[in-house]
Amino acid sequence: MIVSYFVAPLICPNCGKVSPEDTSTNMQTHIVTDFNINILRVGDKLNIGIEEIEDSYIKIKAPEPNSSIVILETWDCPYDSTENWAKIVIEDWSIKEIVAVELSKPLLEQAHFISDFIVEWIKSRTGTSLFMEGALISNFSEVLRGQLK
Repeated sequence: MIVSYFVAPLICPNCGKVSPEDTSTNMQTHIVTDFNINILRVGDKLNIGIEEIEDSYIKIKAPEPNSSIVILETWDCPYDSTENWAKIVIEDWSIKEIVAVELSKPLLEQAHFISDFIVEWIKSRTGTSLFMEGALISNFSEVLRGQLK
């Protein structure tokens, strides 16, 4: 499967260093704007629709028509290898913002989509799977909120 990379200078919440604006953060996405590996930066126009985002992420809630879309994605610090979270904001199908964030209840309230890495994240903390019989459990948002501050 073809992947793209979101790239931005991100501040690691663990070591405080700023990552380079390159693929060293391993912030992969399956959002693909053509059939090559894409580097996606703030300001880039995305030639996709909501369906491509829905196919690439777990939906927390549907975005309102003509509003910003907020995606929570994982990234790795290239200096200390910690796994972190980033918020990607898409407005008018352009990337408006890519910033490092701490996963929290207030942030989850802003988000429309989240990386499928959340399945592993929850399982490592609770031993609970977010899947039952091959499908995402209906109360996955509540399970996730229960693990956040």
